[in-house]
Amino acid sequence: MSLLLIAMKIIMNTLRKKIALFDYFNVGVLMSVASFFWFNAIYFSLIIFFGLIIFRTINWREWLVPIIGIIVPYFIIISFYFIVFSN
Repeated sequence: MSLLLIAMKIIMNTLRKKIALFDYFNVGVLMSVASFFWFNAIYFSLIIFFGLIIFRTINWREWLVPIIGIIVPYFIIISFYFIVFSN
């Protein structure tokens, strides 16, 4: 749950930023890493999109970046598993 708190802090700091793509990518990665330890934490990723609705104007890049941030750690783990345990 500490990763969730860090993600919430990052979301709250994006209020006055002009471009917050990297921040939302970091939040997506943090939520994905938190789901490695407790898979139900992936359901808290909806907080990212509520933060986008409340704090930001609608921008398709800011909606796509957290999804990519959630997918990247899983892609790295699956790739590592494939490289290590394949014939």
